[in-house]
Amino acid sequence: MTFSIRPIEPANLQAWIDLANQGRYWQVDRESLLFEDGLRPSGEPFLRLGAYTAHGEIVGTAEAYLSEYGERWKDRAGGFVSVSARYRRQGLGKRLLEEVEGFAGRAGVTWLEGEA
Repeated sequence: MTFSIRPIEPANLQAWIDLANQGRYWQVDRESLLFEDGLRPSGEPFLRLGAYTAHGEIVGTAEAYLSEYGERWKDRAGGFVSVSARYRRQGLGKRLLEEVEGFAGRAGVTWLEGEA
């Protein structure tokens, strides 16, 4: 199956959250996620991607960030990858992880902590 990986648009954020919450040991809602986004220093890069089927269904999520609760980490990034159970074992998780690793490398960090 062919998947496209691209940044999440505001209209798809709730579907992204719903899928990501299936794989997280903590749950987030839209308001808390946007609140945390607002705590980031202005201009700080972060990554939030969705993996989409040809029909536009979000079946994978990826996220990477350089700070938490407004505090910038030094030489460190955090990340999260999740794939819907139905679409596992097709290389999609690996592709999403490569995107997270690429983001961390471009940000110049030397330590990447991740959830999968």
